[in-house]
Amino acid sequence: MKKLTAALFALLVLISASPVSANSYIAPTSCPQFSVNLYMGARDAAMGGQVSQLQQFLNQRYGNQLVTGYFGVMTAANVSRLQQELGIARVGGVGPLTRAAIAKLCSTSGTPTPTAGSLSAYPSSGTAPLAVNFTATVPDTNQYIIDFGDGANSGPIGAGVVAHTYQNPGTYTANLSRYISCLYATPVHCMIAVMPIASATVTVAAPQTQTNTLQVTSPAAGQIYTRGSQMNISWSGLVRETFAYEPHASIVDLYTAAGTKVGTIAITNDLKGSYDWHIPGFPQTMMCTMQYPNALCGTNVQGQYYIQVTAVVGNGFGTNETVIGTAQSGVFGVQ
Repeated sequence: MKKLTAALFALLVLISASPVSANSYIAPTSCPQFSVNLYMGARDAAMGGQVSQLQQFLNQRYGNQLVTGYFGVMTAANVSRLQQELGIARVGGVGPLTRAAIAKLCSTSGTPTPTAGSLSAYPSSGTAPLAVNFTATVPDTNQYIIDFGDGANSGPIGAGVVAHTYQNPGTYTANLSRYISCLYATPVHCMIAVMPIASATVTVAAPQTQTNTLQVTSPAAGQIYTRGSQMNISWSGLVRETFAYEPHASIVDLYTAAGTKVGTIAITNDLKGSYDWHIPGFPQTMMCTMQYPNALCGTNVQGQYYIQVTAVVGNGFGTNETVIGTAQSGVFGVQ
């Protein structure tokens, strides 16, 4: 008896792993005529052949139901599946509500409620790490989950947008799946099924490896500034997509025309941007850059200089940050 029970539950697991063919509605041609309720253990001999009628109906709908005239584990699993699709309590037996729902399915005017679901991804391709918004449409907000294809999932979802970031290159198939909590329950067993009903494919490319190219667009070469005036420092360039997901900064340094570093004017959290630097005014002839990290002060403000911008992965204050681009302005004068 124990071996038979184990075999029946193994068969139930096999059934529950099969896709639900009722995602698209097919009008039934085999319609049972019920006059009694049907539950586990019912037989045709005592039920006027109605168990076989039920099984014919279920087989047409799912294609996996044996017509034996005996209401067993397989029949209970398919009845529970049908009840899930029609929004009826999943009891695994055919009572008044299920009988009425089947009669409606068989009527010419009745329109069943399909178990529909859709999933789309945007963008569907890009460079790692790639942030993707998945748009899911489902009828039941408690019974659906997205498996993103990289070992992560969304947890129960409703209709709407679910965001996910793919960290590694590859092609991933995200599955929108429906959970049925109990296909068939006994005092000690509750079989759970996961049924994929929609999918979306995302292609993630490897990050680019080239160094970013920066350009300092201001100050311009040969420009003369007067002490006390304001100088705009601007820079631009190609910013790799990957760095949008990492800490990054631009370090703006002042150098003499001969290549001696005077100090750091600014550190910003943009890989391209602009900074307005106020040049110390007359009669002051000495200038100080920002004190950290260089702590340099006391350089004669008059002379020839250039600006160097260094883009890094990090906050700009570290000592082991990755340089991803560097650029210099033309030489300008301060008088």
